[in-house]
Amino acid sequence: MKSFLEYRSTLTEASYLDPSELKKDASGGPNKGRARTEILAAKIKNSEPLTLKTGEEFLVTDIKSALASIEQFKRDGKSFKLIGKNKEISSSQIKKTEDFGGGSGAGGGTINTAYREAAQCVWTQAVLEKGSAKTHEDISVNDLTKAFNSKYISLNINKTPLEDILNIGDDWNKSSFIIAKYMIKDLMLTKGKVTFHHDDSYMKKIYSLKNIAFKNSGLNPMTDDKWNPGDIWINANFNLDSLDTSSIEAFNNSILEAYTNKNLIGVSLKQVKRGKAIKKAILNVDRSLTPKFEFIEAAASTSRGTWHSSKQAGIAYRRVGSEERSTAQIRTNSAMGTHKVEIDEKTARGGGANWGEIRNTFKKIYDISFPGNKSKVGESLVTIANKIAAGDIAEIEKFTQLLKDSGENVELKEVQKTLKKKNVVWIHSKYGALLIVANLNKSDQKKADQCITRLINYAGSQSPESSAHIKYYE
Repeated sequence: MKSFLEYRSTLTEASYLDPSELKKDASGGPNKGRARTEILAAKIKNSEPLTLKTGEEFLVTDIKSALASIEQFKRDGKSFKLIGKNKEISSSQIKKTEDFGGGSGAGGGTINTAYREAAQCVWTQAVLEKGSAKTHEDISVNDLTKAFNSKYISLNINKTPLEDILNIGDDWNKSSFIIAKYMIKDLMLTKGKVTFHHDDSYMKKIYSLKNIAFKNSGLNPMTDDKWNPGDIWINANFNLDSLDTSSIEAFNNSILEAYTNKNLIGVSLKQVKRGKAIKKAILNVDRSLTPKFEFIEAAASTSRGTWHSSKQAGIAYRRVGSEERSTAQIRTNSAMGTHKVEIDEKTARGGGANWGEIRNTFKKIYDISFPGNKSKVGESLVTIANKIAAGDIAEIEKFTQLLKDSGENVELKEVQKTLKKKNVVWIHSKYGALLIVANLNKSDQKKADQCITRLINYAGSQSPESSAHIKYYE
């Protein structure tokens, strides 16, 4: 019987973070689109081990020196030294794991999130069947194959075939096992009593019924993931036709009742690396518990960079009553694509508030009309970026003022000189980010708190129209 230790050797190895790879954005995986230097810096700051060419893990102990070396790399593009306990390595020795957009198998960084979500269903059923597994290595390929073919698994097998589920990479195998063990105990799941769904007709029907409930309320439907970001659904022989679609309020109450009785549960998943670090959040069960947040600051750069070293920007905030500082990135989905405010989490990016919601929020709270990204009428972010790239002095002056309002001590000539070195994609990304940062920093505290509360709750699928679900994460 082949275990995953044996099975891993048949998978294609990932490449490594030599300078040419480290300077790129992650092309796939949980941090897709994020600069690899930022991913590396975050892992080092969070004291997360790095995987090396040899397969061993390496923990950076001199964090200050490492972060300074990353900033130097952004300027000179040369590999650098990282210091651990009784050992030093070169940055080129770091393996391009899935966190950096690499991973196992022929797809490399393009491995679909759907494979990992479907795999969670399969792993949970396999652990239920096995009963006595202590580590993920106790679960064999045969165990997973049996679970995949079980009547208690319902997947879209055309999109998530067994071969791809078996090829998600060892980090995700471990995560799937850890969550399965925790979820079985937490939800008191019993073998033969529940079915796990991912992207099948049952799961799709839930979201179709949601759209009907919104329509019956005279509202435009929320996107599926903002209404309920359940990556998988657990069904204890629940009849979906019993859900009340007369209004979205009635529908959400039906979902809540089914959730409370453990008959139908939407589960949102994030990668977990250590069993002891796993956390649980129960969302949209008690509306009085919908969190409120306080704005701390917004900056024209992320981490320790300068305003011109990154095309992204950052926001710091905290939950009311907590001293713990949280952060979110302001970034685009793609080159010249729409901006979003995206929550930072340890092992993956969190939820996001899209440009449409950002525009709605700033209009509602500040009566400010941000331009659309590619508006057919009037100015858009794309047309403004093109003007700046072409040297339009009036637009560059506005860009400079946004930097000043964001807290940067800059002069027009300095900004002009810097922008000449940037392409239109960078300018577009930075301009949209600065609109948010500048207006938050100019705002009074009360309105800034209202703005952040609305955006972060939307990003976390906790708006007034969102429904009950559970989230496992680290």
